[in-house]
Amino acid sequence: MTNGEHSPKEWSEKGLLAEIRKLHQQGRSLAFILGAGASASSGIPTGGKLAYGWLQEWHQRECLEPDTDLQSWAREQLKNPAFITHQDAKPAYQDAASHYATIFERRFAGDYTSGYAALEDAMEDAAPSVGYSILAKILDETHHRVVVTTNFDNLVADAMAIHASRSPLIVGHEALAGFARPQLRRPLVAKIHRDLHLAPKNDREGVNTLGQGWGNSLSQLFQYSTPLVLGYGGNDGSLMGFLNDLPAGHIPGRLFWCYRDEPPAQNVLATIAKHSGVIVKISGFDEFMQELVKQVLPEFKLGQLVRDIDQLAKERKEKYREAIKKNPDSWWVVELAAQAETDMDKREAIYREGLKKFPQSAELAGNFANFLADQRHDYDEAERYYRKALELDPSHAAHTGNFANFLASQRHDYDKAEHYYRKALELGPNDPYALANFAHLRLLRRQGDDLAQLPAMLAQVITLAKGQASQILAEALFYGVLSQALGQHSPTPYLARLKRLLALSYPRGDWDFTPLFDAVLPDIDPEQAQHYRALGAAILDAAALPALGALPWWQAVPEADPFTLPEEDQPPSASGV
Repeated sequence: MTNGEHSPKEWSEKGLLAEIRKLHQQGRSLAFILGAGASASSGIPTGGKLAYGWLQEWHQRECLEPDTDLQSWAREQLKNPAFITHQDAKPAYQDAASHYATIFERRFAGDYTSGYAALEDAMEDAAPSVGYSILAKILDETHHRVVVTTNFDNLVADAMAIHASRSPLIVGHEALAGFARPQLRRPLVAKIHRDLHLAPKNDREGVNTLGQGWGNSLSQLFQYSTPLVLGYGGNDGSLMGFLNDLPAGHIPGRLFWCYRDEPPAQNVLATIAKHSGVIVKISGFDEFMQELVKQVLPEFKLGQLVRDIDQLAKERKEKYREAIKKNPDSWWVVELAAQAETDMDKREAIYREGLKKFPQSAELAGNFANFLADQRHDYDEAERYYRKALELDPSHAAHTGNFANFLASQRHDYDKAEHYYRKALELGPNDPYALANFAHLRLLRRQGDDLAQLPAMLAQVITLAKGQASQILAEALFYGVLSQALGQHSPTPYLARLKRLLALSYPRGDWDFTPLFDAVLPDIDPEQAQHYRALGAAILDAAALPALGALPWWQAVPEADPFTLPEEDQPPSASGV
């Protein structure tokens, strides 16, 4: 990669991080250039995956010869004889990425509004990953304030709303490009393909042509800030064409281009070399940002992200309490009062008085049932209130799932518990809590195909996590560890993900592994069982982490991204995406 005038040098990730630290100390600014790869861990499909799905739909509609396979048909339509000819060398959707605009244009021809709706659906449930949360901190607290992106999503703004003291200037249309100036008092997000809600550019003309007004603004930005490319493949003609047309020496220092799997295409390498740039292989956007922040905010700790969320929740709760004071005739007033009371007798009295005042409140009955089961251990009365809550509101997914937990852990009525878990998942099919707790039941019971069903369930919990550290994700990974140990398979894929997750920190909540340990650990090697007790304690209580960290067994466990699926558990895909 270092030979030839049209090939840039390749650096190590450590070398790049050291260089960024020096640039930061010198007061020089970075401009983050983000592509679709940066948003993948936030739950947004990459451009290649979207394009490949649309290609399949286009093929289904317009291929009139039933015996013509997708690959052969696509090569003709896209006028690319090399399209998907590489067998298993790389996923098919990677080829689709370079034809994104053509595929979008042909798939949604005559109805671009439907295409915009498809994009909105793809991004509807996205939430900022750890990497975006760290980026928000950097934009807010350092002189690195510029983001240039081909993405339509709002992940940068969403992350800053949680983790920053100020909001960014979002320039989501070329008509506003004049506002994207280098000397700004607040962070800047330049969306050169427009915002999701402003007719984003997806057709060939839009993707391959830089909107009028962006050229001058980007030229000024890159005179003051050194570009750091993350998750961008260079498959468009707009930003890539602009970078190629910039004269050599225009960019201060050099261009840094990070890639994850495959090095950039040859034409991209030539542009990088023109600007004295370097390419750097990284493990992923989130992982790289966790290392980058150490270079520019050395005092930053990952736990600060959790504290930001907690503080935001606290501030909003205070606002809600003030609003409730103005409208006290609500079951929620009772719930807030009960949660604020630390004396258990007084808390119970608050609930009972509240239920007299609001006898038709399913929420209050269900929450009181949780209190009776978890705090009072009055299981008979708890069951009565669980059933009352479901009688008042049979479609309440959370109360249905809580009753299933109760039946599994306290009544050991596994068949009834399964019935209510299945009902909870019908009511809320994307509820990671119901999925993880159903997996917990399968471990407790271990009959029939219980263990065989676990990998797919746990894979869905990991997918629904969308890059957000949480206790329910830690519990799910732990169930994977135990299921593998019971099946006499290596638990390392789950252990490695759990180790990285515990290092990220997350808010702890109420849960009890005792019934699970009683059911599972007698069937596991005693030494392993002791290790898993220590691991379970650390999942539920951060104070137990040092004791776990001191164990040589735990020290020897490798680390892996907790938001990716263990390879052997990847569910099959009918689409190939």
